[in-house]
Amino acid sequence: MNPPSRETYERVSPVLDLEGKPPPGLLVHAALETEDAMTVVNVWESRETAEFERTRLLPALESAGVDTQAGPPRSQELDPFHVWIRNN
Repeated sequence: MNPPSRETYERVSPVLDLEGKPPPGLLVHAALETEDAMTVVNVWESRETAEFERTRLLPALESAGVDTQAGPPRSQELDPFHVWIRNN
């Protein structure tokens, strides 16, 4: 699957309704755009809670007319050895 465009993100976002119906285990969701690409970053409590791609993302992409035959968007698993989160 090609990297998502902002247009695709804006078509799929209302279907996913992450703010109204966040998936269990999703801690952070951010979408950002650079000059040549768009990136979506999701931070999950654990690998087990990241079933979101299969259960909600791919169906939402398909309903928005995105060809998902190549599978879900590229993802990268990170295993940080240190994390600090500011608590206001």
